Amino acid sequence: MNDDSIINVRELTVTYRNVKNPTLKNISFTVKKGNVVLVLGPSGSGKTTLTRCLNGLIPYSYPAKVDGEITIAGMDPREEPIYKISLKVGTVLQNPENQFVGLTVAEDVAFGLENLMVPRERIREIITENLKKVGMLGFEERSPHELSGGEKQKVAIAGVLAMSPEILIFDEPLANLDPISADEMLNIINELNEKYQKTILIIEHRFEEVLTHLRRLNKVLVISSGEVVYDGPPDALIRENANLLENIGIRLPLYSEIVYNVKKKKQKLMNIPIPVTLDEAATLIRNLITSSSLEHYRETKTREIENHPAISLRNVSFEYPGGVKAVDNVSFDIYPGESVALLGHNGAGKSTLALLMLGILKPTKGDVIINGKNTKSITIAQNARNIGLVMQNPDHMLFQKTVELELEFGPKNLGYDQKKINELVNNALEITNLKKYRNWPPMALSLGQRKRVGLAAILSMNSKILLLDEPTAGQDWRHTQLFMTFIEKLISKKYTLVLITHDMNLALEYTDRAIVMAHGKKIADGPTSEILSHDEVINKSRLKPSTLISLSKRLGLTHYIYKIEDLVKMIN
Repeated sequence: MNDDSIINVRELTVTYRNVKNPTLKNISFTVKKGNVVLVLGPSGSGKTTLTRCLNGLIPYSYPAKVDGEITIAGMDPREEPIYKISLKVGTVLQNPENQFVGLTVAEDVAFGLENLMVPRERIREIITENLKKVGMLGFEERSPHELSGGEKQKVAIAGVLAMSPEILIFDEPLANLDPISADEMLNIINELNEKYQKTILIIEHRFEEVLTHLRRLNKVLVISSGEVVYDGPPDALIRENANLLENIGIRLPLYSEIVYNVKKKKQKLMNIPIPVTLDEAATLIRNLITSSSLEHYRETKTREIENHPAISLRNVSFEYPGGVKAVDNVSFDIYPGESVALLGHNGAGKSTLALLMLGILKPTKGDVIINGKNTKSITIAQNARNIGLVMQNPDHMLFQKTVELELEFGPKNLGYDQKKINELVNNALEITNLKKYRNWPPMALSLGQRKRVGLAAILSMNSKILLLDEPTAGQDWRHTQLFMTFIEKLISKKYTLVLITHDMNLALEYTDRAIVMAHGKKIADGPTSEILSHDEVINKSRLKPSTLISLSKRLGLTHYIYKIEDLVKMIN
């Protein structure tokens, strides 16, 4: 055991009850006190299981056979009561709503302290101290559920910090945040490490953002199929092990990916180094580009637009009880076969627009027309034949005992015969790579896998309009590509896609048009490439330029680059 290590894991193997094969297989690693460690791995690789071992949820909440050694801040979490572990290890879940217990922010932060019978006056002091650390002073009497996604994350962190743990585990902290809120979250993590000397473990798929905005990242732990396949510094992972990440389905930072693709395709450039930062990439690529013109390579997408829109919003407004106007006089048409990104900051009104299109909410003013039918005059069930939503939080839409039953539920209720139901279910399982999990309970799967079950449930209903609310959050790059490639095939068959996302790279790569919301209003509508190049729109909506646009600016190109392959073609 290393004397300066706060986490020691040795030959850890974990097998869940009633599951034949182990989820974690003989893994070993250490984390030094005060270090920041990123845990990468594809969906279902064992990252969540590792987290549960470190914070005591295994075996207390998730029965499993655990072999090997675990030492956390000098104790074995298997041998200590859960409340003692919580004083050493704090966990911030991907969906902070899952850990809210109080009716107000103050009550939620106080919950753990009250259970430890801390004096009331001291509790008040601790609430103030920790809300100040995360920039949430003044929110004490607000309901946690009324806050934006970023604010919810901050309250969850304050509640964990109130217990004064030495170790903080962040499970996909960026997954549901707009780009600026994600930057703010990483800045909070920076401060917790630098100012308060917390040891940090981050489980996150958004490698590029973590690498770019964390001021300190001591090492990366890569897990695949339950085994540690890399344990070392981030620079060496990118420069020397890019093929490993590609093979297991983890995306390199986009600027690194460009050079990696060049090395694979152009023999004479095999020995150039893969850049670790955007500035390093710009310097390297600038010296390799022979022409700044993209005209030779640019392909213009043209789609046949039908006369009748699939979705039409006409001067739509919606006000929640209590007077909160979530949508304010919004109008647009979306046509069959269009691929549209719906962008904006947390709380901009995107999810409310989705509920209006589904007919779950009816507009306070104006009309929502889906395939020629006004949602005010049809039932939600009737509308479900035309349009389906994959929710941001898949747990809100999963309730059956097995994945297969989950997928059968929708088409059965829509009246399809059993032969057609079997065809739709098998097709959806194939598309989402879930065949081997068809008899699993959905809640036994990882979050990324549950997201795919949610998608499969909508696909099995044969809806021609797909609303996807952050569908790739918590997904590894391989499954994101698999999912989006299929979506593109559906679009070619006149399916209509509305992609609600905070991932600017995803929007730029997979959509032709973007509608941008800010504070309930539509502030922009046009080609995605033009929208994401517009500084004023970007700033108003708390978005950020895509990596390719940022790289284009650094390179001083006369035309912004929107596709990786365009830049690869320019490099000689």
